[in-house]
Amino acid sequence: MTIDHSSLGRARSALLTCAVGAVSSLTFAADSQEDPNSIKTFSDFLAQGTASGQVGVGANYRINDNASDPGLSWGYVQASYITPDWNGFTAGGGFLGVGEIWENHSGDFSSVFQEPFDVQQLFLEYQNEPKTIGAALGRKSMAVNPGQDGDYQQGVNFQASTPEGFSLTLTAINRWIKYSTYNYDTHGITGWEDVSDVYPEAGEVYFSATADIPIGSQVSLSPYFNYQENVMAFYGATFDSSIPVNSIAEGSLWETSLILSIYDNQVSASIQPEYEDAWGGLFETGLDLGNYGLAIGTYWISDDTIDTGAGAFNIFDPLKEDDLYPFNDQNDFQLYYAKGRVVLGDLTLYPAIGIGRNYALESDSLELDLLFEYQLPGNFELEGYLVYVDFERDVLPNFLVGGFTLGYGF
Repeated sequence: MTIDHSSLGRARSALLTCAVGAVSSLTFAADSQEDPNSIKTFSDFLAQGTASGQVGVGANYRINDNASDPGLSWGYVQASYITPDWNGFTAGGGFLGVGEIWENHSGDFSSVFQEPFDVQQLFLEYQNEPKTIGAALGRKSMAVNPGQDGDYQQGVNFQASTPEGFSLTLTAINRWIKYSTYNYDTHGITGWEDVSDVYPEAGEVYFSATADIPIGSQVSLSPYFNYQENVMAFYGATFDSSIPVNSIAEGSLWETSLILSIYDNQVSASIQPEYEDAWGGLFETGLDLGNYGLAIGTYWISDDTIDTGAGAFNIFDPLKEDDLYPFNDQNDFQLYYAKGRVVLGDLTLYPAIGIGRNYALESDSLELDLLFEYQLPGNFELEGYLVYVDFERDVLPNFLVGGFTLGYGF
């Protein structure tokens, strides 16, 4: 049977037109106790919502030593909408669409943007008036701790907090998308996946829990727990502090972050007989001087065999491109890095350098990053990066990569 896609498109457009026309004639009372004169049509209610978006172009080119050089450019449009509040309830949605402009080789574009269109958000949300209880159902960004991956997730989310800053977030998801972006770094659109796709025996639901515990006004502790049956229990804590150091400069802060993680293997020995538990972490500390910042840090995972980034579980590599940390499920690496920030009017630069060693491969690497953001007149923004990576051994080809996006916000 041959499907006439143009007829389907016309049918969908007709249905959408009829639906919008029908709902626009409905009346909506925001609160039954309000004055009857405040009752508005549904279309008037929707007009009070918040819409935003961006349209633009992007490009990326990578020069590999002794290998092909992928390159591409694309156009994109991203938009989202959230309804006004009604008795604590809001609903929202958003999408991203991309189109190919140029590619250096056949397949460069489709390997990055595996899907040309993505419904990133489609959710119903509730928050009480003191804003201490909240819940969300549907598709949106729900990752709140270092162990949970993905730009967007599909499931349910519950939050509870106190005026003193204590909070608890519980999430259960059944689908996720690792990347859904138009950005210069070509993460692209990877397509939605069931969380159970990671292993044949993997559970149907991925659970996460995160608590935020303030310790005074300058320090916080955030224990977290992520779990998927027959995959992994990934848990630990994040420690953050931000301490004023006015003796160095007025308004300056000494900021420190420590992430500790346990990777507790749940994969059946019949699937991965060599898998074991592992542990790792990231430590970063430095000065924030307002328009300037500098931090140093280290990132590591122990010499234990396990896929620390299986499925919707996250790998929180602090640098932009180097894939040695980790390279595979053998882990066993140490990375040292420094990051900076320089604000020069409307231009912000983010330089970084990383030097590390993957002991499982007996290979060192050097990475140099320069990211930038430039606010242009008229709601235009230019963002981009230039990255060079050099490997001691021929595990991967050395490369230089650069890219940018130029977008207009509306």
